[in-house]
Amino acid sequence: MSPQNDDPIEQRLKELEAEISIQHIPRSAKPEPNRFQLSYAKLKKVAKATVFVATGLVGVWIFGTAVSFVSIILGLAIAGGVGYVGYKLFLNRDHYQ
Repeated sequence: MSPQNDDPIEQRLKELEAEISIQHIPRSAKPEPNRFQLSYAKLKKVAKATVFVATGLVGVWIFGTAVSFVSIILGLAIAGGVGYVGYKLFLNRDHYQ
């Protein structure tokens, strides 16, 4: 091979090596966030915490309301049962005589 033929091949080889080395340069990490981005990230954390607390409070309120409703229904049922037994024992005696 003549030296003239080797020059374009060697030049192309150097170009390919340069491209490969450029492609393998690790990219730097994300740029540092500015003040607005930091405050927005903190706001997102505060918002998530607020939603979590609010959901917990609503859940506790719903649970308390359901327990109150069930206790009222049970109290009314017991009062109705006692009233019915009292009616049968004391007021409806005439029917059995």
